[in-house]
Amino acid sequence: CKYWIQAQEKVNYDKKLKFFKTHNAFGKLNNKKDIKIVESLSGNISWADEGNSMVVSTPLEIWSIIKLIPAFKVANIDSIRNFLSYKHSTDIACPLTTGIFLNICANASEEYKLLGNEKKIIPWWRTIKNNGDLNPKYPNSFKLQSELLEKENWKINYSKKTPRLVDFENRIFEFN
Repeated sequence: CKYWIQAQEKVNYDKKLKFFKTHNAFGKLNNKKDIKIVESLSGNISWADEGNSMVVSTPLEIWSIIKLIPAFKVANIDSIRNFLSYKHSTDIACPLTTGIFLNICANASEEYKLLGNEKKIIPWWRTIKNNGDLNPKYPNSFKLQSELLEKENWKINYSKKTPRLVDFENRIFEFN
């Protein structure tokens, strides 16, 4: 709550963005929900086999995973999901919530940056889509993520609608 009030005052003073207590990244990051394990998925899910077990993570768990990614490495969504399923002894990790929670973490990290709390910033820009695409839902769309990656000497192909990292395949961080 303390961080929310500080962010509310700072951002509203600049008239750039309004935070609402329950609808900002801080609130979503720090929700008190538990990790959920689905023991057996039904057969009507196109992206999973019937009977598979699945972990549904939390934003805080995703936050702790992103903190592990070192400079000059990246993690794609599959590497994060594989680590989650390994950690929780399940067949898969939920692709939908993993993507949503990555976005929450990126935005919360930028909110901490607005407050000048450098110790709370995590390297969210080092998380990419499976094919190397940058994430359009991250803060400032592709612009900020590409700037931060280029500071780490990553090459980015801007020739398509969605910018994509070049030669990233051998630099994917292995969590296990």
